Amino acid sequence: MQPKLLTIKDYFERFNFQEYGTGCGIETEPESGENYLWAQTFLPKDFFNLDHPSLIFNPFLRHQIEDIPDQVQVKFELFGIGSIGNVEAFVFKPWVVNVDNPMLFQLLEDFHLFVPNTLFYNLIERLIFLEQIDPNVFKHIRILQDIPSNTFQRFGLDRSNVTKVIKSGKLEISRIDEVDKSEISKFYSDNWEGITPQLENKYFRPLLNTWFRITSEELNSQLFGLKQSTVKKTVGFLRLYNTNSSFTGGTSLEYIIEKAYRKKGYATQASLALIDYLKYHSYAISLGAEVNDNNEFSKKVLKRLGFSESKTGAFNSDNFGLSLFDKLKHMEENFIKGDIEVSVMTKYVDKYDRYF
Repeated sequence: MQPKLLTIKDYFERFNFQEYGTGCGIETEPESGENYLWAQTFLPKDFFNLDHPSLIFNPFLRHQIEDIPDQVQVKFELFGIGSIGNVEAFVFKPWVVNVDNPMLFQLLEDFHLFVPNTLFYNLIERLIFLEQIDPNVFKHIRILQDIPSNTFQRFGLDRSNVTKVIKSGKLEISRIDEVDKSEISKFYSDNWEGITPQLENKYFRPLLNTWFRITSEELNSQLFGLKQSTVKKTVGFLRLYNTNSSFTGGTSLEYIIEKAYRKKGYATQASLALIDYLKYHSYAISLGAEVNDNNEFSKKVLKRLGFSESKTGAFNSDNFGLSLFDKLKHMEENFIKGDIEVSVMTKYVDKYDRYF
């Protein structure tokens, strides 16, 4: 079996499950009674290794290759966890659906698909968001039953090893565990627009939102300046929210700064710190942002952060996007050059040896 890496390009193009005959879900294997995760999609003919040595002395089989559909329907089943270098990867076995010749589909199936954890958890989070998968059933799925659900929910930031505080200059950006709806609603009302009861689910549904408080160290003078100290003042909030329905990579960014503290660079500074934090800790693969047409200041902030304007959206707004997958691109380059080691955990190789 040859290792094959799921690239960013293939993930976006082939795993969006928008065509008939594609999808993802959970099934039970009749032989073992185990529940497993599957993902079915279409892959182009050039995705497969059709220069296999077995074809050299088999002209009949070489001729049959012409009958392979341009888009090969493949059902992937999750069989194990491995690694690509020092990055965790999930290992899928392919089964070809729309090819009848047994010699051909054995040839096409002669690889394992290694999915980097960033892409895998992004996929799981998207399926949960779209309600195609219930997070409560993961304890019954082979391979995934030992993985806590907070590993992939809320962009992977709920994991116990992920720090909750980011510091940038005089600013401190703290992830909020217990969101005070009334405090944030009042802050929005005072500094922008109020969060109406109709919008509360959009802003405060835990699975879809992760909030950060932005505080600044301010000088507190007492007794006519004879005694001085510093206090932490809340100057704004950052919100990450799930937008997987449009498949932008799953995560969008919103910020709000108190009126008295604007034009100090706080929005840019806090957002840059959060972006670096996401690159290091989260499974988000891109960030989106939406700006009203008349908000030229926010457009300038987003461009300073590295966002690029993608297209004009509905409701008089502009859409911006920022890639977060620099590490994945570096991994792909090393994989192509053969400079990175790919492996499968022994316990999965032993248990599912018939597929390895």
